[in-house]
Amino acid sequence: IIISMTMLSGYTFQMVAESSADTGAADFGNTWAASVGESSAWLPRLAVGIMSFTTCTVYAMILADLTSSILQTCLATVPMLGALKPFCARTPTLIGLTCFILLPLCLAEDFSSLAFTSTLGLAACAYLALFSIWRALDGSYLPGGKFFKLAPYQPSPLIGASK
Repeated sequence: IIISMTMLSGYTFQMVAESSADTGAADFGNTWAASVGESSAWLPRLAVGIMSFTTCTVYAMILADLTSSILQTCLATVPMLGALKPFCARTPTLIGLTCFILLPLCLAEDFSSLAFTSTLGLAACAYLALFSIWRALDGSYLPGGKFFKLAPYQPSPLIGASK
C-alpha cells in the first residue's frame, strides 16, 4: 500500500509540474486558473494552505512532545539545572520551537543551506530502513529471538483471537 501511494504521489507531482510547464504558470493556483477556470482558482490555494497549516501544526506538536521529554530527562540527570524544569514542559517548548525554529524555516525563501542536513536525514532514513529489514529477517524479535523478551509489550494477534 505504501509503495503504491508513493508512486501515485510521485505521478501526481509530475503531472502538476507538467501542467504548470504547459500553461506557463508559476504556481498551482495559476495552473488551475489556466486549466479549469479563474473562478475556482481559490480552491487549490485553500487546499494547499489548509494542508500546510495542518502539517506544520502536527509537526510542531510531535517536536514539542519529543523535545520536552528529552529536555526533562536531561534535566533529571543534572540536578543543579532543576530551576529550568518549568521551561521544559510541553507548552513552553512548543512556543519556543514554533517561534525560534519552525517560523523562520516556514518563512525562508531559500533552502539551499539545508541541503547537507537534508542529505544526512535521508541517509539516516535509509539506514533505519535497512536495519529494520535486517532485524525482521534475522528473527531477533520473534519468539525465541535474542530481543523478544526485551520488547516493552508482548505481541498479540490482530484479528479474531481471544484467550
